[in-house]
Amino acid sequence: MHAGNISDHFSWYEVEYSETAERSGIDNTVPVQMEWIISKTAMQAEKIRALLQAPMKINSWYRCPDLQKLPQFYNPTSQHPRGEAIDFVSTAFGTPVDICRKIIASGLIKFDQLILEHSWVHFAFNSTPGAVQRMEVLSLLENKKYAKGLTNLQGVPL
Repeated sequence: MHAGNISDHFSWYEVEYSETAERSGIDNTVPVQMEWIISKTAMQAEKIRALLQAPMKINSWYRCPDLQKLPQFYNPTSQHPRGEAIDFVSTAFGTPVDICRKIIASGLIKFDQLILEHSWVHFAFNSTPGAVQRMEVLSLLENKKYAKGLTNLQGVPL
């Protein structure tokens, strides 16, 4: 595991920690060759924190391939194994809906995906040089599918 901070407000511990990995005996250490990607994602997280003017609690950031293969995380298109996605809350700022609305309304933060997961926010940034951020906004539905835009669990726009 890495030690120290990756940026002013985020630590390597937050990047690599996974309760599931710990319980399962999986080493979730970021490979050296991916550190630059994590650094780019941390810069985006710093922009979100500055916008919210409140601390963020990271629920999930990097997921190594072995962790991502577990049933509860399996998603072949997830950006977590690339270090480009974070799941977070900011209770000092407000609800996950409030956070999503603030990010969208600001127009200041470019993202690939912003997903309202209802209990948290999923933010993904494509770090590929020259990549166009899709600015895709989705909401998780009760059937585990996704709706476009910000909706409740039944797909009704918020």
